[in-house]
Amino acid sequence: MHAWPKLLTLVGLALLQQIGSVDLTRPAPPSISHNRPIPAACKNLKPGGIADGWPEPEDHKRRHIEVAVLSVKDEKPALDSEVEATVQLRNTDAHSIQIPWSTDPSVIEEGQIEDYMEWEGGTFDFFLRDQARHGFMLKSSTEWLHGSKFVAGSLLTIQPGQSIAALVKFKVEDLYPMEPLRLKEGTWQLSVEWRQVGRTWHIKDCAAWNGYFHYDQFYQQQSPPFSIQITRKAPLK
Repeated sequence: MHAWPKLLTLVGLALLQQIGSVDLTRPAPPSISHNRPIPAACKNLKPGGIADGWPEPEDHKRRHIEVAVLSVKDEKPALDSEVEATVQLRNTDAHSIQIPWSTDPSVIEEGQIEDYMEWEGGTFDFFLRDQARHGFMLKSSTEWLHGSKFVAGSLLTIQPGQSIAALVKFKVEDLYPMEPLRLKEGTWQLSVEWRQVGRTWHIKDCAAWNGYFHYDQFYQQQSPPFSIQITRKAPLK
């Protein structure tokens, strides 16, 4: 039996399972600073505080996703160079998940009340590991996605088996340099992780408070490695 029909069927299924793509390499519109009108009862706003939280699914079972590098524009990038890549986030769980899906930060303010806002944000982080399992987090040039329950289309539901693709950008430079470990020439394993956060901003007793709700305990991520060859930094001319 000829293998071509089976191969074409698998390719067709993969394309059907991808429900969207987004370019996160373009500069986002200017972000907002939450300079919202001060409530009439307050002459000015006092310093408030920051609250952190870690959301979990209702059944307390982490949702499984796979976040993978599909391709890299330059598979032999030089140290300190900027690299474009295409990554994929696939829902490998039996439950649906929801992620922010707008590149426009103005969706954060739409439909919100004067003294309280809530929204979602998401982006990708990039890592390199060598054969000795030394790991480095890279500097990211990838923009954020934004989402709000008040703005239709700014949140995307990904059903089991479905995926999205994103064009991303990062720099071959250690985000947290620490001697004696450092990035150098050679073969490295590139991986990518999804980072999602819920955000709130509200005024209480004439003080502004910020909430950060990290999805670290919401997802169980698989991040298969992608091999790249890092070359010497180009000399200055």
